[in-house]
Amino acid sequence: MSDDTFPVEAVDHLRFAVGNARQAAHWYSTAFGMRVTAYKGPETGSREVAEYVLESGSARFVVAGPVVAGTELGEHVARHGDGVVDIGLARQAANLDAGAGAGAGTGAAHRVQSIAGVWSGISCTAS
Repeated sequence: MSDDTFPVEAVDHLRFAVGNARQAAHWYSTAFGMRVTAYKGPETGSREVAEYVLESGSARFVVAGPVVAGTELGEHVARHGDGVVDIGLARQAANLDAGAGAGAGTGAAHRVQSIAGVWSGISCTAS
């Protein structure tokens, strides 16, 4: 048994906040040959954010952009520009609850989430 309080199996995905999610998804698919495997936006009921999941081999990127002005994501992009906002860490389901509090003292926010119904894990977001 390991003494590691936050055992990580792999990096599941990187989530980018961008000004234009559609354009960014097109660029990653054209420049790097990544495939769009999931989408969330106004057509699927998401009124504030559009997200594209792109995959190539074991690499998975999520590009998220505001659909309307004044959203939390839009304000973040306006302040900081495009960039990585989440790193999704893959862990065994049995370890999710035990490890979620491990980074509480570091200022990281933890949440268990699912991206397009194909992934479960912990996403760590720096404040």
